[in-house]
Amino acid sequence: MVATAREVIEYCERHIPSKPFHARIPDYLRGGMGIPMDVFPYTLVEAQRMLGEGTGVVPVALREGIWLLDRARVRKGLMEEQEVQVAASTQDNGPVEHGRGI
Repeated sequence: MVATAREVIEYCERHIPSKPFHARIPDYLRGGMGIPMDVFPYTLVEAQRMLGEGTGVVPVALREGIWLLDRARVRKGLMEEQEVQVAASTQDNGPVEHGRGI
């Protein structure tokens, strides 16, 4: 059986206990990068939840962020999910701008 990267990530998130968000940050910080950067080590499930709620940094990061590495193509998958959600909300409620109907 061949699993997609997304299936592997989802399996790991369901079966491997995760550290709290703030405890994960040091795992991803690297010295000597030469540029300032913010690290947001959300799990895929956390990112999907924030995207669905329209809260947190995930929607902004998808629009404005620069992804340095995305081997699993998580960004593409999240952007596709966001497009589906926007399309669904537009069909249900008419056009939406910044969380308000227009």
